[in-house]
Amino acid sequence: MRRPGSSDFRVSVIVATRNRPRAMSECYASILEASAVYPVVEIELIIVDNAPEPGGEFVLPERRASMPSGTAGSWRGDRVEASVIQLARPGLSAARNVGLAACTGSVIVLIDDDCRLRKDYFKALDNVVSNYPDGHEGKALLLLGGRVELGDPLDLPFTIRPLDEREVYRRDVHPGGFVPGCNCVMTRATLERLGGFDEYLGAGTPLRSGEDTDYLIRAVEAGVTVECLPQIVVRHYHGRRSHDEVAKLHYGYAFGNGALYVKYRRTAPWLAKHFYWTLRSAVRERFGGPSFDTRNKLTYQSTLRGNISGAGAYIKERLTGASRSKVTLPKGYRPQIDSIRAVAAGFVLLSHLWLNSTEFGHLGIRAFFVLSGFLITAQLIERPRLTDFYWRRAARLLPAFFLALGLALFLDSTGARQWWQFHFAQITNFLVYRLGDWGPVWPIGHFWTLNVEAQFYVAWPLIFLFLPRSYQILAVLGLILAAVAFRVVALAAGFDSFINVLPPASFDALGMGALMTLMPLPLLLRAGILLSPTLAGVALLPAVLDAPWLWQLCETLSIIPLGALVIAATRNELPLPKGTLLPALGRISYGIYLYHMILWGWIATRFDLEPSLFVLLGVGGLTVAVAWFSHRLIEKPLQKALVRAGSVRKKYS
Repeated sequence: MRRPGSSDFRVSVIVATRNRPRAMSECYASILEASAVYPVVEIELIIVDNAPEPGGEFVLPERRASMPSGTAGSWRGDRVEASVIQLARPGLSAARNVGLAACTGSVIVLIDDDCRLRKDYFKALDNVVSNYPDGHEGKALLLLGGRVELGDPLDLPFTIRPLDEREVYRRDVHPGGFVPGCNCVMTRATLERLGGFDEYLGAGTPLRSGEDTDYLIRAVEAGVTVECLPQIVVRHYHGRRSHDEVAKLHYGYAFGNGALYVKYRRTAPWLAKHFYWTLRSAVRERFGGPSFDTRNKLTYQSTLRGNISGAGAYIKERLTGASRSKVTLPKGYRPQIDSIRAVAAGFVLLSHLWLNSTEFGHLGIRAFFVLSGFLITAQLIERPRLTDFYWRRAARLLPAFFLALGLALFLDSTGARQWWQFHFAQITNFLVYRLGDWGPVWPIGHFWTLNVEAQFYVAWPLIFLFLPRSYQILAVLGLILAAVAFRVVALAAGFDSFINVLPPASFDALGMGALMTLMPLPLLLRAGILLSPTLAGVALLPAVLDAPWLWQLCETLSIIPLGALVIAATRNELPLPKGTLLPALGRISYGIYLYHMILWGWIATRFDLEPSLFVLLGVGGLTVAVAWFSHRLIEKPLQKALVRAGSVRKKYS
């Protein structure tokens, strides 16, 4: 266990701001001051400038003199690394998710731009986290709140959290405001367990609020320790000095709570008693009973009206699917997304190392394509600079790719040595199509799928980012239909199956992933369940029946249940066992895919083995070990170094 005061504690502070550059400047200054008071802690400050209007952008003070108007930038001090991310789409939850996706600290702090840290904040945080085993490493499941004091005595005493002693959350306490969203602390393990904030909720959405309360409920249901502690203190300068302003804000909070009562009617039915207590208090108030908050002139009746209106709004939004149409996690972490990656990689291993007469591997590849289309388009929605996008993709993918290619050359794989130029240029798929045979490129013919994705990553941003928003959905639908037409024409014209390694054959799966980030699909989950037998058809049909047209139909329709799986995974709604094994395997699934055939090819040629269950267990286990070491010791450090080099390059360009 780390002792308070040692120097290996990294904290990510995330602040979402919108059109309040002055308030954000004061918040920023308080963070720097608190860091200077306690320089032991390394601070990563991420400011998400959320859909600012012209003139409302926040620019780091250290960068104003040297940067053009309207840009954000980054700055690095001795113990503080600050950056500003500009997010075009409004929404507090979306902004926080972008910050969570970018942060690297073991402990994460969320505050509002109208708050100021007390000078001893980071020292108090260091001491508090040290009380929990593995707290500093971010491995403990913790969601903590702190004391929130009124910053300006002229403001009304609202949105504060007076606290004199430690409080542990109990379900008979209303979850709203227990962990204040303006002073919230979580560990990396909590983020990985729960994922990001629900973008259906929060400021900037039709449901107005409730994103922090929703997060607390999910934490409670997931077994996370939820506590509020008086040592970590912020001062809130909310600026509301009239009772009408406070009443409007209070109604918004009640509105969001009403949405949560409906959302958790099945999974957290204990919330219903809080609605009942509000209803009972409103009736008593009507007949002369006590009010909700006499000092701020707030009533239970307005709270009840907000709850009912919020519940109705949630049902309306759920039916239309509007707020779910864009899931923003460009690199945002959802453990169930990684679980899908793990299962997809397992299907590939199953097909290549044992049941090679089936198409489980092809099904896994289709799942990878849907995921890629979804995650990449989610990044492009935020309108990144093309150079930044390409640099980060290269930093993520190329180190492991070239390491695997180098390993294949080192092991003297014929398919690698003879055609290394094609592999290096990432056009193995075109080589396979030209040769019409897997033998010459064995054992690295499987690189074709990575090449299709790389070609998609290069071309898709050039199309998507330069299309008017009104044409983006049409472009994605065109992509899907083009793939279907390509495969149908190829099958009708008698082309062999090698034509499927060309990029157009996979556009439907990539396009389906892209479509889920752009278009409300409220019936997708139900359609996915209805069409789930097509997944079995893709995997098993070629092994039992020679019916290429039927298999083609299953392959085409399979993108719908695969898309439904991805959407459910972004909400952590898949009925998967809780634990870290599948997500951990998913995080190294890229390496598993890269290395498995290289290792199998080397072993098979030396020991004259055929695919079998024994091979699956032996080579699969070796592949997982190699992928883990590659990810931990080579890929991850190189990726961080390259991303940092890109930041420096951008800073001085």
